[in-house]
Order: sequence, then structure tokens, then C-alpha cells
Amino acid sequence: ASSPAEFWRRWHISLSTWLRDYLYIPLGGNRRGRGRTYLNLLVTMVLGGLWHGAAWTYVAWGAFHGGWLALHRALAPALTRIAPSGRAAARLWHAACVATTFCGVCAGWVLFRAGSLAEVARLVGSVVLDLRVGRAAGWLLPLGVLLAPLFAMEIAAARTDRHEPVLAWRAPLRVAVYTCVFYLIVFLGEDFGAPFTYFQF
Repeated sequence: ASSPAEFWRRWHISLSTWLRDYLYIPLGGNRRGRGRTYLNLLVTMVLGGLWHGAAWTYVAWGAFHGGWLALHRALAPALTRIAPSGRAAARLWHAACVATTFCGVCAGWVLFRAGSLAEVARLVGSVVLDLRVGRAAGWLLPLGVLLAPLFAMEIAAARTDRHEPVLAWRAPLRVAVYTCVFYLIVFLGEDFGAPFTYFQF
């Protein structure tokens, strides 16, 4: 996703559609001027945060996304004007938008997963102030190994008309890839199961 609006169109589609149809549109949507549109976005996302649980971290998460959506809507005309038109420059611009959106969403997840606002402050402080590379080295390599096949799949899908290009590979190659992925999961994955996140709400 290259913007917060696109992210919410594609992430948790059932929830985002419900928020749009039963909160944002009944509140007036974007039919009552800019200021009211921004307020409707903020209120909708704060209520979406409260849907996950009665905690200030969820309120903050909803407010973060509501404010981000409102800010992006306000800046969208200017961003469209300054977006480059050349093919190479347009690709770089899109990549920068995707990277910005990714970082924003990850920042929001800190609010979502933290147990309290004090923990949010501690986590953000450790990210900003503790720049020791050694702490990350232990998980960067396994993460890179696991993500490499996914990036390869995305590149292959982007260059073909097939959504699942692996299915076009010859059977021996598919078996080899599936076997490698299986062993990567076994050796680099966690040795215990994680409960389904939404069971706690």
C-alpha cells in the first residue's frame, strides 16, 4: 500500500468495510466539507480502536490512524502535484510512498500491541535511542532468509499475469522450493504456537 487510505482498503477488509458503511458514512462521510470529513475519519478510527478493547492504547492507535488518514487526505492534492511523471522517477516515488506507509503502519502497531501508554513511551525510546546493531543481528539474518522467497514471489507475480507463478513451475522445482520453505519454518520458526490474536478481544 502506498498510502494510509490504500492500506485500510486492503487490510482487514471486513472491519474496514464495516467501519466505512456503519460509522464513517452515517457520520456524513466526506459530504459536509473538509473539516467535518477530517473529524469523521478521526471519530471512525477511534471507535475502531475501541472495538478492539477498552484501553487507552487502542484509543491512541485509532486516533493515530484517524489523524494519519485525515492528514493524507489534506495533503493528497499537493502530493499529486509534486509526484514525478517520468517512469523511473515515478517508480522511485511509489517506492518511497510504500516505504513511508509501511513505517507508519509499523509505528501504529507499537500502540496496538503495547500493554500501556507508558510501555509505548519505553518502546519508542528504545527504538530511537538504542542504536546498537548487535541486538538486531540475532534476528535480522533469519528474517532475511525467510523473507527472500516472499520477495522473489512478489517480483515474479509482478512480471507475469499469474497471481501464483509458482504453479507454472515444473513439479521438481516446486517440490524443492516447498521443501526448503518447510525446513526454514521448522528450524527458524518459534517452537510454540501463538494464539489467534483476535481471540483476546
